[in-house]
Amino acid sequence: DNGIGQVTDLSINGVGHVAVSPLSDTTYTLTLNGTLSAQTTVRVFPTKAVWLGNNFSTAELQDEAISGNDADPDGDGFTNQKEFNFQTNPRSVQSIPLINTDVVSTDPYTLEFTSAVPLQSGQAIPSIEFSSDLENWSPLSPLAVGVEEVSRNNNPSEGTTQVTIRVSFPEIESQAEFFRGVWQLDQR
Repeated sequence: DNGIGQVTDLSINGVGHVAVSPLSDTTYTLTLNGTLSAQTTVRVFPTKAVWLGNNFSTAELQDEAISGNDADPDGDGFTNQKEFNFQTNPRSVQSIPLINTDVVSTDPYTLEFTSAVPLQSGQAIPSIEFSSDLENWSPLSPLAVGVEEVSRNNNPSEGTTQVTIRVSFPEIESQAEFFRGVWQLDQR
């Protein structure tokens, strides 16, 4: 769709890629054998000037304490520059960038991963992965360590829910251990 057309000749044994450069948010549908299909949406972020104009008044744009890169007008701990980078709302404490990680205890060692995900909770499944070398990642087993969802706060006006997952470890086993939060899309 969207003028791309047949992509068979762009692949080898069904594996390949197509570069797209839409000028606005665009949803693409890949159809296989005329029946099976999958969709993805490419978001096109506005320029910094457009983003600033969408979020601040003309007077506020003249005040670095409100609209400057280091300002935090909603007091959520994320500067306007970070809010722009993640395309979040600098006026809403509920709209924060991607996954935030905090160490909440060192005995036992406890991390909390917080992120906004789509409001329909069935669309994204949060999970935590572990690595000792930053190359090989494995999902954490909820039985091996304490992994639990500790909060979910719905923000209907934002279309998201804020989810916090807590991971506790009885002890750290190696010199270097790495963790990452991952949101898996539910294909139901």
